Amino acid sequence: MTMLFLRDRIDESIEIVRSMQPPDGYYLAFSGGKDSVVLYNLAEKSGVGFDAHYNITTADPPELVRFIRHHYPTVSMDRPEKSMWEIIPDRLMPPTRLVRYCCALLKEGGGEGRVVLTGIKKSDSTKRRSAVVRSCRKNGRVVVNPLLNWVDEEIWEYIHS
Repeated sequence: MTMLFLRDRIDESIEIVRSMQPPDGYYLAFSGGKDSVVLYNLAEKSGVGFDAHYNITTADPPELVRFIRHHYPTVSMDRPEKSMWEIIPDRLMPPTRLVRYCCALLKEGGGEGRVVLTGIKKSDSTKRRSAVVRSCRKNGRVVVNPLLNWVDEEIWEYIHS
């Protein structure tokens, strides 16, 4: 990986973020992971308006919550209507690797009626593959994925640089 190629990736992502900027600013979906850390930094560099949100699952690792609170104190910590422990009896089983209802219920619902920035990459999984921009009729969101074409090596290179 050369820094020159990474510079092209960065410029492309910043252009996507700037070109789709909504009047009320973005709802930035923040997980505290490497991809959302890069996304947050690129949103800052782009100069667009945004408010970042971490959707608490109620089964979150304490180290992750501390990391977000310490390094990203402006990120809103959004609590769900029902905790994971209240949802499990309703579903009659805990979430598994194959049945991941928890993500849809606890993490992916934020930003209703907003333009949402995510750190989703094509390389994440076949289910997460998407377009750079897509609309969700169900909740009125427009989702923008400026890191879609990045790979983990580029994410780490950006973080280390």
